[in-house]
Amino acid sequence: MDSNNAREHRDEQRHEAREGDLIRSDDPPRSLMERRSVLQLGAGAIAATQLPPAFAQEDELPEGDEEVPDDVAVAVEAGVADGVEAAQQEGVDVTAEQQTAAEESALEGAARYSEADTDKIRAAVAGAVEGALLPPEPLESDFDDEPLLSTLVTGAAALVGETRARSPVEAIRPAVTGSVAGGLSQYQSVTVEQIQYATLGACGGAVIQRQRVTVRQVQVAAFGAAQGCARAVAQYQAVTVEQIQYVASGAAQGAISGVAQHQEVTIRQAQHVAAGAAQGAVSAVFQYQEVTVEQVQYLAGGAARGCAQGIVQHQEVTVEQIQYAATGTAQGAASGIVQYQEVTVEQVQSVASGAAQGAIAGVVQHQEVTVEQLQYAAAGTAQGAVSAVYQYQEVTVEQIQYVASGAAQGCVQGIVQHQEVTVEQLQYAAAGTAQGAASGILQHQEVTVEQLQYATLGTAQGAVQTQEVDVQQVQALAFGTSSGVVSRAQEASPSQLQYAALATDRSVGELARERPVSEEELQAIATHTAGETVTYAAEADTDDEAELEEQASGTAEEGFDDPDALDEPEESPDEPDEFEDEEEFEDEEELEDEEAEPAVIEVTSIDATDPVQVGETLEVTAELENTDDEELTREISLDVDEQEGVDTETIDLEGGETTTLELAYETTDEDVGDLEIAVRSDEEEATATVEVTEEPDAAEFTVELSDTTDPIEAGDELVVSAVVENVGDEEATEEIAIDVGDQEAVDADTIDLEGGEETTLEFTYETTDEDVGELEITVRSDDDEATTTVEVTEGAEPAEFTVELTSVTDPIDAGDVLEVTATIENVGDEEVTQTIDFSVDGESVDSQDVTLPGGETEPIDFEYEPPLADDDQELLIRIESEDDADERTVLVSGTEMEEEEEPPDPDEEEEDPEDPDDAEPDEDEQPPDAPGPGDEEEEPGEAEDEPPGDDPGEAEDGPDEVSPDDADPTEEDQPPDAPESGDGDEEPPDDTEPPGDETQQEDDQAEEPPQGWFG
Repeated sequence: MDSNNAREHRDEQRHEAREGDLIRSDDPPRSLMERRSVLQLGAGAIAATQLPPAFAQEDELPEGDEEVPDDVAVAVEAGVADGVEAAQQEGVDVTAEQQTAAEESALEGAARYSEADTDKIRAAVAGAVEGALLPPEPLESDFDDEPLLSTLVTGAAALVGETRARSPVEAIRPAVTGSVAGGLSQYQSVTVEQIQYATLGACGGAVIQRQRVTVRQVQVAAFGAAQGCARAVAQYQAVTVEQIQYVASGAAQGAISGVAQHQEVTIRQAQHVAAGAAQGAVSAVFQYQEVTVEQVQYLAGGAARGCAQGIVQHQEVTVEQIQYAATGTAQGAASGIVQYQEVTVEQVQSVASGAAQGAIAGVVQHQEVTVEQLQYAAAGTAQGAVSAVYQYQEVTVEQIQYVASGAAQGCVQGIVQHQEVTVEQLQYAAAGTAQGAASGILQHQEVTVEQLQYATLGTAQGAVQTQEVDVQQVQALAFGTSSGVVSRAQEASPSQLQYAALATDRSVGELARERPVSEEELQAIATHTAGETVTYAAEADTDDEAELEEQASGTAEEGFDDPDALDEPEESPDEPDEFEDEEEFEDEEELEDEEAEPAVIEVTSIDATDPVQVGETLEVTAELENTDDEELTREISLDVDEQEGVDTETIDLEGGETTTLELAYETTDEDVGDLEIAVRSDEEEATATVEVTEEPDAAEFTVELSDTTDPIEAGDELVVSAVVENVGDEEATEEIAIDVGDQEAVDADTIDLEGGEETTLEFTYETTDEDVGELEITVRSDDDEATTTVEVTEGAEPAEFTVELTSVTDPIDAGDVLEVTATIENVGDEEVTQTIDFSVDGESVDSQDVTLPGGETEPIDFEYEPPLADDDQELLIRIESEDDADERTVLVSGTEMEEEEEPPDPDEEEEDPEDPDDAEPDEDEQPPDAPGPGDEEEEPGEAEDEPPGDDPGEAEDGPDEVSPDDADPTEEDQPPDAPESGDGDEEPPDDTEPPGDETQQEDDQAEEPPQGWFG
């Protein structure tokens, strides 16, 4: 957007904003100012003229570049020209000195963010320069809220007049520098137009509030306001530029106003005050678009000023806490404004200031409070206070400021003791406290602001501690308590009010958990209880917390017994009272000094047996300390859930002394689970949670079958697997056994198991033929058993190899190989491999491995060469399997015959082998046994070898019975045992043999061939 369009847009917005609001005069008095300028003053503008200047401190503004880039310098120069032109169009005479100062200071601010887009740099500079140069416009004095405006206008006119008389240039420089730098700090997230309006508002607010503060303070306030606006705008783009301008102005003014009154505020703190107030206000207007720019400016200023006042009293507060307090306050105030538009801007400002100041006071005392809790405490307080102002217009701004401060501080203190409180409960407690306090003020205007502050502090603190109730009940309780306490506040001291409110919240809240009532009844009970407790405290002149809590508990019981009998709170009037000027807030530190710390025995820690078994004794050990200087006597009690004082003991402790106390409780079945226990003295308590467990279950071993060999053949091993688990809690040892059919415990194992432990066991059993069929098996413990059935089938016939000799070369001659064939048959059903052994005369000479399926046969062969022997020999051959054998005797001829067949004597005449007559003797001429042709003489006794021829037929028939092959055998064909002619070793025949035997012998020879021919 170029400068001309931007100016046209601003002119339109200004015209719309002023239309219907401004009544111009032809000759306006110079002592009056235009409404916008008056609103830009914020609270504390008048006081700013009365204070001495402050000293500069370090801040967080970034350092600028020593050499500004040319494009940045050009953008700054153009922005200054735009701002000067806009001011001149408003009728402002800009001097050369002012323009030079604006350009130099703008250049200094832009140098800190020289990387920003030049269009945004130009817009930021234009807005800042225009805001610094715009003068106030006249406003007629008969405006609706004349009392407020006349006061502000008079002071502002004097302020502006004094400023111009002194040095307007010096006022311009820091405001322009700070606002330009602050606007550009978020240049990546916001638009050109948004930057321009943020710097315009921040710079304008800073210039108006420039008195009695240092140049550096003005600069950081402007920076913080512009930066806070820019940060928030980045999140809430729907916010209008007019709202941005007013927020930035209000935040800057509020921060500077606070600094002016409280010079102890550092510039770093001032920067975060302005940023937080601006950021919270932008967030508020984004959520609540009904809030007017006037209202948002005042709430931003009030939040910032309240933070500054809180900082002065509590320098320990961090800048982060400051920023969250300011943000929460602004948001809460805006929420209240939306609902109650009749609330004046001054009331809004007082609410915001008080809420922020109270929140900071609380967080300083309790640094463990989170910034989120702090923000919600401030928001709830401000929201509740605005609501109260609307309902009870008679309440003064001073009273509402103290109410808001006390409520916020009480909430923060309550958080410390009960970190489990939700931020939503916190917000409702703060709102209810502020509203209830205003209700009480309405009825009793004589209550002092100090009493108000302590009443709301105690109420909020107690309401925050009340847990287990919903947020509406928290708000009703806080409202009723604060209303009741304030209604009787004139009778009691501040400390009595605080502890009466605290006791009421605790007592009523505890009963509300047990005896539910409506929110209206709860509010009435709290109001009644609080009022009676305050009256008792005043009459008894006591602020003992335990005593007041006992009184509150009894009164609350009456209210819960008959809530209808209680009086309803009086309704507030509709018409507001005449507005009163705001008074300064009393120093919070003085109030803290007046508050005396009560003497207590503190329960520093507790320890208990955890977990504990039901029926056993829960033993609790508590560490106690007397935090006072004097001896104290207290009753220490042990509470268990809803049971109070299950064990008590009275102790005496010297000042500063510590001790250890033992308390006990017998647990029951009703205690099973998480058991809340508390050890408490009259003032303090410590809590813990223990687990009560049920009695352990006795050991119980369950059995579950996991696997079996099913089906199974008779004779095989049955294997059964079982999972055994101890489902009890105690360790035990048991025997686990298996029964098979009618046979018990055929296998068993003793095991030890912890509670919940399991194991897997394996049992075995050798099946037999008697088990064929359905076989029941049971695995059992002492407590359980598991049964199943397996099928046992008839077993297959085992393998059996039979042996049969089917072929043997018998007899054999010496030197020949004995050949043996055997048939092997597997007469069983199973395939198997066996070694078949071949032995001779009991000595294994060979073997073979044979594999046969059931019913199969296979022939196998063996060979054996017997050793040579002179005589005939009989060999026992044996073929043997693992199951069977077959054997036979084989005759093997000796080598004696071979030795008898020697060659002829060399001295004898050799026969001519070629003589045909010698080669083939005539069969007819000589018998088979006749000597050959070369035989010279017959060996003695040779003729006698033939048996006597007493059988006439033998000689005749002999030649006919001899086979042709045997008629004339050659020498090689002679049987080895046949005697040769001339063999002198031949024994003579036995002449004594009877003739009959010879005849039989001849018959035998005729029937069988000679034995020596085989073998």
